[in-house]
Amino acid sequence: MAGEGYPFETLMREIVVSRLRGAKDAPEQAAKIAVQAIVVGIKGTQAAGAQQSPAESVRRIAKGIIEGMVLLDGDVASTVVEILRRTADAGNQVSLDPADMMTWVMEGIATNAKILQPQQLNKIHDAIDVAFMGAGQIFINLAEKAKHGDL
Repeated sequence: MAGEGYPFETLMREIVVSRLRGAKDAPEQAAKIAVQAIVVGIKGTQAAGAQQSPAESVRRIAKGIIEGMVLLDGDVASTVVEILRRTADAGNQVSLDPADMMTWVMEGIATNAKILQPQQLNKIHDAIDVAFMGAGQIFINLAEKAKHGDL
């Protein structure tokens, strides 16, 4: 995820930390922020003729949202599931395949594997698996790739 392009991860991290500190519904609010950012980010980079792909924008947004939740010591697993549940809506708003969008979200979140504790990764796996049968293993595989710098 390194390289040029708009640093959505920094913006998302700052928004989450500044707006959601102490919020009881932080996972839901973080997911709403993620969807809004995905839609605006993709439309904005496309309108500006930017070289950043929609996939890269989505990955960076998801990464930053989770970084913010980690900094707040928030419920990361619930946040991940809430974002994934809302991804289809975001995909429809920008005319992109919701399945691709879910993959990009999980890739972005997985890049945080080095800063997440093993128990957090397990909770994320379990939460994804309950909400999206079998998808938890996809996340774990992506997290393992990210830990080794392959994502």
